[in-house]
Parts: sequence; structure tokens; C-alpha cells
Amino acid sequence: MMEYIDPATAKSVYPTFACCIQMIRPGVKTLAHRQASSAVYYVFEGSGRSVIAGRVFDWSAGDFFVVPSYFWHEHANLSREPAILFSVQDYPLMKNLGIYREEKHPDGHQKVLN
Repeated sequence: MMEYIDPATAKSVYPTFACCIQMIRPGVKTLAHRQASSAVYYVFEGSGRSVIAGRVFDWSAGDFFVVPSYFWHEHANLSREPAILFSVQDYPLMKNLGIYREEKHPDGHQKVLN
């Protein structure tokens, strides 16, 4: 995942949120993690699925989905084409307030509940 950084300040676009882009290669599953910030994702290209708090959400180009603060989440691209996710995240705000935390899931992946 890469964050767009304001070239004039070398910081996040705004002190309250960041704009990020992430490419997930075909067949890749990210490891589950959670953080004290939330994110809104837009699927720019491709398709895949995310497991958020144990629930599976399938997505494809043009879809939006949200990962609430401190929910376990992971993403997977099960297709043969790259998936590109754009996100707006509020971790700069959490970092500026001194309350940002992130942790990896102890098992690497979540148990799926549905």
C-alpha cells in the first residue's frame, strides 16, 4: 500500500486523513490485522474479497466497502488480474492524537463466521 504524500509538506494530504492506493496481485491474500483507524475503500480495478470481523465481503470494480476502527480485516485477490484498491483512511488523525495502534492477527488469518 502506498500513501499519496503532499509534495510541498512531505506529509499526508490532510492532518486528519490519508489517501492510499494498494495493488493486490493475483492469488495474493494479505495477513489479517487491525488498527485504531477506519478506512473507506473504492475498488478501482479487479475483483476479490475481504474478510472483515470474520465476515466475507466479495467486491469488484466500482464497489465501495468500509473497514471500521479496530476490526480485524484482510484482503484477497482470487482472480487472474491485479486488483487495485483506493482508500481514504483516518490514521493521520489517530497518530496526531497519539492514539494510533496496529496489531497483526496472532494466527495470520481470521476464522470465517459466515
